[in-house]
Amino acid sequence: VGSLNSFLVHRHCLTELHLRDCEEVLGSLSDLRDFQHLESLDLRGTMITVDVQNIRPNDFPSLKDATYIGHPWFVKDAHDFMRFLHERNNSHSSRCSGYHYYGHIHLHTKSPEHYHPRLEYLATGELPHDSSEEFTLQFVKVGPRMGWRWTAGYGYYFETNWLDDEPVASDERYDEYWEEFESKTRDMLGPFRGMYDPPPTEEANRQVLRAFIRYPLAFSVERRVRPRTE
Repeated sequence: VGSLNSFLVHRHCLTELHLRDCEEVLGSLSDLRDFQHLESLDLRGTMITVDVQNIRPNDFPSLKDATYIGHPWFVKDAHDFMRFLHERNNSHSSRCSGYHYYGHIHLHTKSPEHYHPRLEYLATGELPHDSSEEFTLQFVKVGPRMGWRWTAGYGYYFETNWLDDEPVASDERYDEYWEEFESKTRDMLGPFRGMYDPPPTEEANRQVLRAFIRYPLAFSVERRVRPRTE
């Protein structure tokens, strides 16, 4: 078993640190915040805690991309995790149009809250023994507004957690924003309409899917009315 602290001797010169799938290395992301020259970091698949709440604004000044800092351990951690990525990669996301993925972000596979959506059940009525789909995290960009949401595979996703305020309805480009907003947030919510996070357990997720099959109209929603300009 190793520790991130063993790399401290190189903190003044190390520019790349790739530890993907090295489960024997322990520590926290904040253990590396004094690495002023670190440009590339990959901690995916490790047991390292991604404690973004302990990262200061001036930490990792040379890091070019925070995409691969690891995985959140719990669903509740996703909110701080995605906000951190957004703030760190803001210059990148601001140039993107439509949807933007930062790698394949999901809960750590060893998290007690990690399970598969098993959406094949919606088509067959039978729960599959195995599934390759995962609940993943996705950034959403609508006009000048950035947000993120959970996805469940097969084109289904959850409600969007917005990181920016909605533009003012009197803005000259609001109509353009509104059309894009409608096209990207209305369809394919399916069984997860009204939900911002995945169900806490696989059994709870199964109940949501069963309810959707039995009462699909209960998951429908009226088209949102465009705000009027005063």
